[in-house]
Amino acid sequence: MSIKKRGLTPKEFQDGLTSKVDSLLAPTKLRRIETLKNKAIKKVKQNVCIRENETRPHTDQRLKGVQNYVSEGIFRDSQDTPMKRKKDSGGQQGRQRVDRTWKNEYHKEQDYLFETTFVRDTLRVHFPKIENRGGYLFHQSSPGKPLPSQEFRQVIDKITAELCAELSRLRRNGQDAPYNAHWQPILNSVSNSCKKILIRRMAMDWCTDNDLMVGKSCEIWRDHVGVIMSFAALMSVAEMIIDRTRDNMWGPEQQLSDTAKWFLIMIFIVCYLHYFYSIISSLASKLHLS
Repeated sequence: MSIKKRGLTPKEFQDGLTSKVDSLLAPTKLRRIETLKNKAIKKVKQNVCIRENETRPHTDQRLKGVQNYVSEGIFRDSQDTPMKRKKDSGGQQGRQRVDRTWKNEYHKEQDYLFETTFVRDTLRVHFPKIENRGGYLFHQSSPGKPLPSQEFRQVIDKITAELCAELSRLRRNGQDAPYNAHWQPILNSVSNSCKKILIRRMAMDWCTDNDLMVGKSCEIWRDHVGVIMSFAALMSVAEMIIDRTRDNMWGPEQQLSDTAKWFLIMIFIVCYLHYFYSIISSLASKLHLS
């Protein structure tokens, strides 16, 4: 008996990412950020999620992320699929199989991400004995062996936790224009790198038949999905800060609670009805006098 699993559906991706982001935001004890968080998660999902058509060997073209796979060169057109790309590139002499190309590409993008100023400084402070080599992370005690998946995820999650702390600080202190100007290109770079990494890692997942009933296969799949969720959470928190700094709506004093918003709406409605009633009464009085 076997249970084959290929790729994450958009629903599975969203549920897993929401749980991951919630766990990373929990220590900050930030309140009233559900809309901001959900908006960021939705954006990440739309950018990187695909789904294969169950009845025909095509990608579901209703998902916006398909075009990103085309523009990134993962798909040849909007009807392509990762498995079709893999099969078409296999067995051709002198040509590297496409899934191996994707693996090289996402490690190249990870290398770029790890050398981004903020990420590099975070690694230096919190992981002084870990170094980046071509998108792989190595511990000084085992220089010839990359970090295992679980430790690799812990490093990515720590980077995300540092962004969560900045999110919390900005919420407490309100909008800081110089800070915003300094961070905007860094956050954009982090988010864009994560998107490129996720697209390639998810394409790899969609072209691999994982047997969840086989221990080793299930473990490899679970580790790969765990890394996907870590990069997706990093992209989500970066997008949360980008969204708020762009809208210039930092600070709890600048954010009305839902109750306050409804209260203001009710006041507006009451004033409008009172004004409307005054006009009707005035007209009725004039008609009566005439």
